[in-house]
Amino acid sequence: MSQGPIPTFTVMKHATTDVYIKKPTQTLKNFLQQHRRLHDPPLTGTSNGEDVEQVTEAASLLMLDLGITEKNCKQHRVLVVSSPYQKCIETAVIVSQAFGVESFYVHFGLGASVLSILASGWDWATVPLYLSSSEMNQLVTAKSRRGERQGKKRVSIAGFLGKPQSLADTGENDREFTGRIYNTLDEIMKSLERPGDHMIAIGHHDTITNFGKKYGDNMEIFEDQDCSFVTFAVPSEKSCWVTGRSRLKFIPR
Repeated sequence: MSQGPIPTFTVMKHATTDVYIKKPTQTLKNFLQQHRRLHDPPLTGTSNGEDVEQVTEAASLLMLDLGITEKNCKQHRVLVVSSPYQKCIETAVIVSQAFGVESFYVHFGLGASVLSILASGWDWATVPLYLSSSEMNQLVTAKSRRGERQGKKRVSIAGFLGKPQSLADTGENDREFTGRIYNTLDEIMKSLERPGDHMIAIGHHDTITNFGKKYGDNMEIFEDQDCSFVTFAVPSEKSCWVTGRSRLKFIPR
């Protein structure tokens, strides 16, 4: 491999989501009317820009970890891939704009377990598990437009990868779920082709904990905040750094 910036693989947890909190002016019925997809909520703070601020801060801290600056940005190629759920897709748009990336992939293999989605309130009889591909594109267009007003690049979905899941996948046990995440991470890792390549995968709590176990010599991540992230250097699985900037607590093995 030629000399240059070390390729890296980062997994970032999605930003904070809009959840039901009892307020004098809000009933659960009203909340459900606003958020029909209770299992697949949007990011919170969309109206006042809190979501953009949270993700942009995390992306800025990640740039510090990766050593990416305006002067050396041409030495780096940043790739972004996202879980198919709305909170991850919205996070991926903001991360992409922060890094100047014009498109990202949606990978169904990064999705949370269907059993956990069912437990979180999925009305499987009337509501699809995912947004349709056209709805995802519309979501990205709307989210991107806000950043474009601030001078950011327009972001779009480059394509869809992996096999979508369904109600039939509620039988996926822990071992099978972990295997799916591992296989997906391995597949994504292959996109790192040259020095200066950086892959950022936007996922869930289980994505980041399994990422630590697989590439961090069974490193146990026991607490992660929204927009927390962990980065591993490639090609050495044991060469990694996890700093205070990444908003998580871990036990190295």
